[in-house]
Amino acid sequence: MKAHAPPRPLFDRLVPNDGDGPVVVTGARGGLAAVALAHLRAALDKPLVVVVASPERAREVRDGLSFYGSGGRRAAHYRALDHTPFLGMSPSRSHAMERTSTLFDASNRPAELTALVVEAEALLDRVPPLSALRGGGWELRVGEFLDRDAFVARLVAAGYHATENVEEPGSFALRGGIVDLFVPHWTYPLRVDLWGDEIDSLKWFDPETQRSRPGVVEGAVAVTPARGIVLPSGEALRRVRERVMDLADDLHVPTARARALAEDLESGIIGVGAEDLLPLFYDEPLASFSEAFDGTSYGWVVEDLDRCSAALERRWSQLVESNSAARAQARMAVSVERMYTPAAELVAVLRSRPRMLLEPFALEGAAVAGRAVPFPAEDNRDVRRDIEAAMQAGDEHILASLAQRIRGWRAQHLAVAVCAHSAGGAERLAGLLGHVDLDVKRHPEPFALDRVASLAQADGDVGLFIGEPGRGFRSPQLGLVLLDEAEILGRRARRRRRRRFSAEAALASWRDLREGDLIVHLSHGVGRYLGLVKTNVGSHEADFLVVEYAGNDKLYVPVEQLHLVSKHIGAEAGDSASSGRLDTLGGARWQATRRRVTKAVRDIADRLLKLYAERELQEGFAFSPPGEYFASFEAAFPYEETRDQAKAIEDLLSDMQKPRPMDRVVCGDVGFGKTEVAMRAAFKAVLDGKQVAILVPTVVLAEQHRLTLLRRFRGFPVEIASYTRSKAGAEARRVRDRLASGAIDIVVGTHKLLAKNIAFRDLGLLIIDEEHRFGVTHKERLKEYRSDVDVLTLTATPIPRTLHLSMVGLRDLSLIQTPPAERLAVRTIVAQPSDAVIADAIERELARGGQVFFVHNRVEDLATKAELIRRLVPRARIDVGHGQMERGHLEAVMLRFMRGESNVLVCTTVIESGIDIPAAVQDDQNGTALVGMLVLHGSAHCACGVLPLGW
Repeated sequence: MKAHAPPRPLFDRLVPNDGDGPVVVTGARGGLAAVALAHLRAALDKPLVVVVASPERAREVRDGLSFYGSGGRRAAHYRALDHTPFLGMSPSRSHAMERTSTLFDASNRPAELTALVVEAEALLDRVPPLSALRGGGWELRVGEFLDRDAFVARLVAAGYHATENVEEPGSFALRGGIVDLFVPHWTYPLRVDLWGDEIDSLKWFDPETQRSRPGVVEGAVAVTPARGIVLPSGEALRRVRERVMDLADDLHVPTARARALAEDLESGIIGVGAEDLLPLFYDEPLASFSEAFDGTSYGWVVEDLDRCSAALERRWSQLVESNSAARAQARMAVSVERMYTPAAELVAVLRSRPRMLLEPFALEGAAVAGRAVPFPAEDNRDVRRDIEAAMQAGDEHILASLAQRIRGWRAQHLAVAVCAHSAGGAERLAGLLGHVDLDVKRHPEPFALDRVASLAQADGDVGLFIGEPGRGFRSPQLGLVLLDEAEILGRRARRRRRRRFSAEAALASWRDLREGDLIVHLSHGVGRYLGLVKTNVGSHEADFLVVEYAGNDKLYVPVEQLHLVSKHIGAEAGDSASSGRLDTLGGARWQATRRRVTKAVRDIADRLLKLYAERELQEGFAFSPPGEYFASFEAAFPYEETRDQAKAIEDLLSDMQKPRPMDRVVCGDVGFGKTEVAMRAAFKAVLDGKQVAILVPTVVLAEQHRLTLLRRFRGFPVEIASYTRSKAGAEARRVRDRLASGAIDIVVGTHKLLAKNIAFRDLGLLIIDEEHRFGVTHKERLKEYRSDVDVLTLTATPIPRTLHLSMVGLRDLSLIQTPPAERLAVRTIVAQPSDAVIADAIERELARGGQVFFVHNRVEDLATKAELIRRLVPRARIDVGHGQMERGHLEAVMLRFMRGESNVLVCTTVIESGIDIPAAVQDDQNGTALVGMLVLHGSAHCACGVLPLGW
C-alpha cells in the first residue's frame, strides 16, 4: 500500500524569516491550525501568544496545541472578563483566580508553556506593572528558610482565604508547623511541613481525604497570587489610601463612601468592585498586555485578523460608554485608558507584530504584507451533518455514511485516526464503528504526526487513540484524516476538574463532634459527650471519651472502643429539650428500648422478606439488550455522563432486561441528570414496542418534560404527547384514542393519566417524577401498575417511606451525587441599588440567549417594576406572575416563560415551585428571602444576582 509522508518542505515554509513579515497561512481549517502552530513553536524555540476571536476557538486551539506534542509543556488559556466593569461589581472569584494564575505563570515561567491562547477581548485588559508581574510570585523549596507568619500574611495579601481544611483553589490552612495551600492552577494542594523556620518537606495531598499523595516534591514549587490586586502594607498602603481619596474628590464621590472604602483597605478588606480601581494599588502605571508579552519572549500569532479587530473595537466602545456613565454618576472609576488599552493601539499591534497569521481565505488588498503559504485542509462538519441526517431519518445504521467515507479514504491510501476524549469514549467509538464492520485498531500511546506513514500502511481501517485534538481535519498533503470524538458522537460539555464525591464524606464525622452533643453507646444508651481526657490506668496513660448520663453519672469510654459509640442524630449541642433524653447508667429503659426495636425490626424483616419473595416470582417483560440504534441515541446526548449517571443507566438497563417488574428509585439533586437517565429507559422501552407514561405533579412540569422530550428525541421516530387538565373535549379524546391504539409512544401528564378512562395498548414503563407530591388515592392507583409494569421513580427529595423501602432492598436505589459537566455554582452579586446594574445584568443575559427571573416581594407594585424594566431594557419580553393570580392564568404565564415566549419574568417567590429553567438567571429584589430559591441552582448555566432593598 502506498503511504503518504508528511511533506517536510511544507512544514519548513511555515517558519518565518526575520525581516520578511509574517507567514500568512491560508486554508488551515478545522484542527490543522494547531499543527501549524505546533511546528512554529518548535522552530522559534519560544512560546507563542495565539490571539483568537472567541472563547470556543480558544479552547479548541489550546487542546490542539496540547495534543500535537509539547515536550511536557502546556498550553494556557487567558480568558476575557465575565462581567461589565465600572458598575461596582467583581468578576467571579474562580474566573479571577484562573486569569491571575495564568498571567503570573506566563510572565515568570514562559519556558514551561507551549502557548498562551488569548481571547481577543482579553488583550484590552491592562495588567499589573512589569515589576509587580515578574516579582509577584515566589517559590518554595525544601531546605530553605520560611518565616511562617510572614508567609501567611503574604498569602492573605495575595487573595488566599484561610479555611479549616484546604479543599478548593485559593485557600490555605494553618496547623502548627504545617501550612496547607491550594494555588489555583495546581491539580492538587500542597502541604508545607516546617521544622522551625526551615521547610522540612513538600508534599501534594488529596483534598478529599486530606492524606498526602505518594512521593515528595522535588525542586522548587511556584506560588502565584490568587487575585490581581495584592494588598500592600505600611507606607505603600498609605499611598493607596491617598489615591483613593484623591479620586473620590475628583469625581465628587460622597465622602462617607470613599472613607468606608479606605477604612476597608486599612483593615485588609478588598471590597466588591475594587478590580475597577486596580491602577490605584500600584505606584507605577499598569502595563498593556502587548508590553508584558512582547515579541522578544513570545512569538505572536493571530487567527482571523478581521474578526479579532472587530471584537476589540466592539468591546472598547462598550468600555468607554460604561466608564463615562460611571464617572458622570460620581461612582468610583478611574479613567478607561488607565484600565484598558485602546483598541486602535492593539489593532496596530496585531497587524505588525505576528510571526504568523492564520486566515481561512487569502487576505485581499494587501492588508498585511507577508509571505502567503497555502496549507489547505477540510474540516469534518459534513461528517457530523450526515450522521445527524441519518438520526433524523431513523436509519438503523447511522454511521453507514461514515463507514463508506472511511473506506474511500483508505482506498486513497490515507491514514485514518479517530481520537476519543476518554477511555469510556474509546469503548463507545470502538463499539459503534465495529457495528458498521470497520476494523478498529486501538493504540495505547499518544497520537503523533510521525505515525501517519505507519498508520497508512496498517491493515486496519481506523486507528483509535485517546486525546483531545480540539477539532479534526482532512489533509491529503499530510496523508491524514483525523476525526475527533465530537465529530462522530456530537460535542459534549467539557468536564472541569472536580473533587470526587465520597460516600463517607456524607456521613457524620467524629471531627464534627462538639462538646455537648448527644451520642449513643450500644450498651448504655443516649448520653452527652463531654470531651476527650487523658487518664492514668495503672502505669499507663490512655485517652477516654467522657459521656454524661442522667443523674450526672459519667462513663469513660476507651478510644479503642469507639466502635461502640455513634453520634446521635436529631439534637444539637446545647439543646435544652435534649436533657430529658439522657438514659440512666444501669437503668432498664435503654434495654427495654433495644428489645422493642429488635422485635420491630424482626417483624419488618419478615414482612419485607415475604413481599420481596412475591415480587421475585412475578412475571414481567424482559427488554432486549441495547443495540446499535440505542447507542446512536446515547451518542446524541450532548454532554458527558457523570460517573453516577452512567452507573444509574447501567443498573436501569440491567433491571429492564430481567423477567420481573422493575421498581427503581433514582435520587439526585435538581440538574444532576435524572431526566436523561429516564429518557434512556424510555427510548429502550419504545425500541421494544412498549409505551411509556411519565407522571408529574403539575401542568407546568408536564409541559417542561414534554418540551425536553421533544428536544432530546428530535430526529428519532418517537411519537410524544401530553395529557393534563389543559386537554379537554375533542383534544383529550384524541389523545386517549391514540394511547389505546398505540399511536403514541410516550405520554407525559399529571394525575389525570391515572383516570379509569385511560387505556394503553401496551404500557411497558411508568416513570414517576416526585412521587411524594401525589395523594393517597393516586398512590393506590400506582400500586396497580407496579404489579406488571416496570416503574422508575425520580426524586430530589425522597419521602422517608420511599427511602426506607429502597434502603432495605424492596425498591432498588440509584444515587446521582456527581454534578454535571460545567454546572456553574450559584453566583451571588451584592451591589448598590442602580438602574445601570439591573439593565446591564438583564442585557447580558438576553445577549447570551438566556432568561431572567426578577424577584420582588410585594405583589402590589410588581406591575410598576415590570414597567420600569420595559423602560430600561426595551427589547425584553416581560411577563408578570404571582401567587394571587387565578390558577390557570399563572400557569399560562409560567408556560410562556418556559417556552421562551417571554424572557423576563417579574414575579414573587412563586417560582420556588420547582420548575427548572436552564437558561434563567435570577435577580432578587428588596430583601426577598432566598429560602426556596435553591430550586434554581440546578440549572447548568444559572447565576444569581442579589440586589438590596431600595432600588
